[in-house]
Amino acid sequence: MKLHELKIESEHYRAVYYKNKKVEIRKNDRDYKVRDILELKEIERVTCSKDGLLHSRYTGFSILVRITHILRHEEFAGLADGYVMLSFEKLKGESEYENAEYNESIANTDIETGEIVKVHNTIFNDCAEKDKDCER
Repeated sequence: MKLHELKIESEHYRAVYYKNKKVEIRKNDRDYKVRDILELKEIERVTCSKDGLLHSRYTGFSILVRITHILRHEEFAGLADGYVMLSFEKLKGESEYENAEYNESIANTDIETGEIVKVHNTIFNDCAEKDKDCER
């Protein structure tokens, strides 16, 4: 059993968090196995004022899920060569504090755009961790 750390965009993270999403299609570059654990780390897209490009930024939230089934491209013509569909179950054990904290961040999300209005304190930025010029 291995632990795989993966990025997941906020929209999909919320769907996993609320148990509406139970599959992921991923490139099979990690030799996934049934019972492996995925740590899905929420990211959001931000425009960096320095270069004007979109960058990914960690929100500080993550979810642990266990792979329960793997559908390989050899078994299903709809999957591109080298890709797999991972079915998973969300693991229990999140504290009430973590749930409350995440729910608070969801409460601060603009419903129409999905933009997080109030950004969580523990955000890390892929374009430059300490770059003050990156804005929402």
